[in-house]
Amino acid sequence: TALGGSLQVGSGSISGACSVGGTLHGGELRVSGKLTAQEVEAESFTASGKLEISGLLNAEKIEIEVGGSNEVGDIGCGTITVRRISHGFSFGERVLRVKSIEGDTVDLECTQAEVVRGKNVRIGRNCRIGRVEYSGDLTVEGGEVGEQVRI
Repeated sequence: TALGGSLQVGSGSISGACSVGGTLHGGELRVSGKLTAQEVEAESFTASGKLEISGLLNAEKIEIEVGGSNEVGDIGCGTITVRRISHGFSFGERVLRVKSIEGDTVDLECTQAEVVRGKNVRIGRNCRIGRVEYSGDLTVEGGEVGEQVRI
């Protein structure tokens, strides 16, 4: 499905491929497959597959299972969890590439980011983070962090 403008949904699931030319607005959004959009605004966002979001992904709760190469501009959230997909078939590199992530609780694997800001931050396996700014706890388990700054 391809839409030229923005899309407003209450709660819903996207299965397969969906392209939104503008902003995807929703309550509880679940994506299984490929989602392309300029921006996504939701209460909760769960994705398994491939994301191409050029601007902001903003939701109170975000869960992403990385099943391929994912590109997101910036992420704003209350809590975010990024994991490698544990089932199914994937193509190529399994990574989430993002400029910045900002949230209260940040738990990452398979993520490349310039900046991560949060209260409690966990940087797990297969992560490459340029700078982490945190105010609570920071745990680095198998990931690379260039600079750590407690705020």
